[in-house]
Amino acid sequence: MPEWYIELYTTVPLIDAEFGIQEDEPDEDYDGVSYIIWGGVDDIIDESTKYEPGISALEDGFVFLASCSHGSGDPIYAKLNSK
Repeated sequence: MPEWYIELYTTVPLIDAEFGIQEDEPDEDYDGVSYIIWGGVDDIIDESTKYEPGISALEDGFVFLASCSHGSGDPIYAKLNSK
């Protein structure tokens, strides 16, 4: 893994942090925000070595970052060499 990624995990308290992303226009019943929970090191290892699409994603240069906290648990990946 890139040094910057290791440094991020060891210096910023991201693990289990929940982030909101404005995904849709708000309406009267829904604020349009989707929430994700940032994964820990164990989550990265599990998602990348035990489960699909994580195994295939890792082969393509993507690493697990977070999962949907709205109940779907959908994994979220990022390409580490992207800028």
